[in-house]
Amino acid sequence: MSAKNVFSFRLLRRIYGDDPGITFANWFFFMLPATIISLFICWVWLQSYFLDRSCFVWFRDCSCCKEQSEDGKAAHDLIRREYKALGSVTFGEFATLVHFAFLIILWLFRKSSFIPNFDGWTQLFLVPEYINDATVAMIIAISLFIFPSRMPWIFRKMFGKTDPGEEPGPMHPLLTWKTAQLKIPWNIVLLLGGGFALANGCEESGLSDWLADKFSALSGIPSWSLVFILTIVLCIFTEFTSNVATTTIFLPICAALAESLCVNPLYLMIPVTLACTYAYMLPAATPPNAIVFSFETVSIPDMVKAGALLNVVGILMANLLINSMGQVVYDVFTYPSWAPNDKCGV
Repeated sequence: MSAKNVFSFRLLRRIYGDDPGITFANWFFFMLPATIISLFICWVWLQSYFLDRSCFVWFRDCSCCKEQSEDGKAAHDLIRREYKALGSVTFGEFATLVHFAFLIILWLFRKSSFIPNFDGWTQLFLVPEYINDATVAMIIAISLFIFPSRMPWIFRKMFGKTDPGEEPGPMHPLLTWKTAQLKIPWNIVLLLGGGFALANGCEESGLSDWLADKFSALSGIPSWSLVFILTIVLCIFTEFTSNVATTTIFLPICAALAESLCVNPLYLMIPVTLACTYAYMLPAATPPNAIVFSFETVSIPDMVKAGALLNVVGILMANLLINSMGQVVYDVFTYPSWAPNDKCGV
């Protein structure tokens, strides 16, 4: 889950509490179809654009595509070499994978409204509402600081196995504080904290309500058109600004706008959150773009051309998703009781 999604959920919870009912599990099932389709389209487009402009990779055996491009061969060989260089899976790598799997399982089944007669494993505790997704993350994080990174000697005796290249010495945990200090992006934590402060400032100063009042001029158009306009505007806006900063500014505005128009806040806030993700065209749009550009193998024109189509696909996908899966999972076409507005009759 990206930092932007975490921030969006936290901001939504601060505005409306837990009433909207967005959990890791239902968000996973809400996004799963779009993720699969978008990944496939992205793979097809990047394959055709960067590796073989003449035809798609699965048609290379036809009469017009007998030879694979040299770029495609070079990329294939590089990936193969890097994969072989990884070697076999070590005990520490397998243990980390198991921790990650447990994290996903605990998140998915913390509140399992999609399973009949099962309200989630948190119901086993006396005060289940005290346990949230952050609790699960902290449990796994603490376990990483405790669980050994090498197979304990008793298991080595039993199975007669050792990790490849293992050297004698003290047994360290999977995660040490020194590694956490150096590897964890603490700047993201500060960015999130600043985002919460900025969002709170927008609300307390009345900026969100003022902007929502100005946007209320759009009340005469259908809700789906409003969502389409917002996703286009924010998709362009986030190409030049931080994803988190864009989300920080616009989510409170969308909440106030939805209440003034008697529209389910999730119907506006979810597509806006997704639109803030679609930053594919410029290096400054998002850190992954900057990392790719830093290798100096992809030019800005190539990034713009490749990212433009992905932005269009993302906008269409966000609108299709909220008008289909949004109704199934979150009932976005109904104004909810947890969103305050007297004139909406709730």
